[in-house]
Amino acid sequence: MKLLLSSLFIIQVPANLIETDVIIIGAGAAGLSAAKNLVDRREGHKITILEATARIGGRVFSKTLGSTRVDMGAEEHYDTTGENPIYDAITSCYGTEIYEEGFTGTDVYAMTTNAADTCASITYDTSELPNCADDEDWVKYSEIWTAYLRAPFKWSNTTLANELASAKKFRVEEGVRGWHLYNNEFALEYATSVDQLGARSLALQDATWSLSEKSYWNVEKDVGYEDALNNIWWNETIANPAVTLVKESPVTSIDSSADDSFVMVEDSKNNVYKAKHVIITASIAVLKSGAISFTPTLPKDTSEAIGNIGMDQGMKVAMRFEKPWWESATGDPNLTWMVTQGPASG
Repeated sequence: MKLLLSSLFIIQVPANLIETDVIIIGAGAAGLSAAKNLVDRREGHKITILEATARIGGRVFSKTLGSTRVDMGAEEHYDTTGENPIYDAITSCYGTEIYEEGFTGTDVYAMTTNAADTCASITYDTSELPNCADDEDWVKYSEIWTAYLRAPFKWSNTTLANELASAKKFRVEEGVRGWHLYNNEFALEYATSVDQLGARSLALQDATWSLSEKSYWNVEKDVGYEDALNNIWWNETIANPAVTLVKESPVTSIDSSADDSFVMVEDSKNNVYKAKHVIITASIAVLKSGAISFTPTLPKDTSEAIGNIGMDQGMKVAMRFEKPWWESATGDPNLTWMVTQGPASG
């Protein structure tokens, strides 16, 4: 007599079990885009989006300042280069006049915390500020940035700060006058600093950039980026009968150990979801914090990659001035950047 032994799985089904086809963790731009793509396929998927906060949009966040909608999160737009669908979708709805090309005005740099030690990248006869081209430290910073664009650190195994400190031609170290300019130029958009930013990672990112070199700004004062995306895509997506959006439900665990055919997801309210697929779009900060437990644990390479990504917190402050002071200071009606080193005084 032959005895056939097979694996036996005993699964305890929670009373609060919710079954669906696809779970998307996070209702930011990535999560909502994933939901939209699934809906557009018309394959009949039941989609559940679990969002930790009380709103959708993630880092796309518009607020009203006075009578103007101001983007407190993502704000740069790009054209159709690299198969970017957003430009056509927004201009089809609002017209091309909603955009103006960005970074075309004057940049103002505070070289120290003394307000008198300030210069402008472009000056005119009426300018009150000196030209940065006459500032030796600003010129060095500009030359280093140009040199980096020609030969980024593709083979580096250290941080950008270390590369800058050991460069043969343009050597610069933390503490020198104007050091904050390097953090602003290289690391600001990644919400980090050059001593945390991998030089090779930055070079590879720049080499694989597929969007347009030009960026565009929304100049329609009554429409924020969040408003536009809600209007053209997101409101329709979450209103689709196949989509269920659950807010204020931070995910605490993801378990795929019982059976290859489904995944169990639990949130902070002890709701348990069962799905065939899970798409995780939670932020790097959430993944690094360990707020979500994985069973089985993530592969070592994946965990190390997440742990090694430097991502600090950024802060954005919207200000309204009584008058455009930069017009008299620089002679230019358009101000692109104002880079300071701490609060200016003097």
